Amino acid sequence: QGTVRCEGISAASHPTAFPEHTKQVPLTPAMDKELGFSKYHNYEEKKGPFPPAFEFVNQLKIVEEQVNQTYDHNLALKMDINAAKKPVYSSNWERTVAYHHGLYLPETYQAAKTADDIHVAVAGFSEK
Repeated sequence: QGTVRCEGISAASHPTAFPEHTKQVPLTPAMDKELGFSKYHNYEEKKGPFPPAFEFVNQLKIVEEQVNQTYDHNLALKMDINAAKKPVYSSNWERTVAYHHGLYLPETYQAAKTADDIHVAVAGFSEK
């Protein structure tokens, strides 16, 4: 048994070994750009002021990107801001059993705190 040489092996000769090439599925945005697949699209927040035909100008970052980085904006991307509907149990023992087994967690049915609520809570704690 000798050493294995990878010279001469390509996506054309071994299509199952390189599915990202044969199916044109880039693994990274850099690979997409290098191979010209055009599968990655910029997110709406990161798009420059010019249309995609002038993407080279957008990459120069002549105009500073304005990404919305507020707490409320990012929280909405991760979870539902509004409170989930609280389940209704016909008796107290059903709710207690659901709580015991982890099926009913009262804190999960509360609305998310806004940035103002957090500021007020932090200010109140700092005053103590």
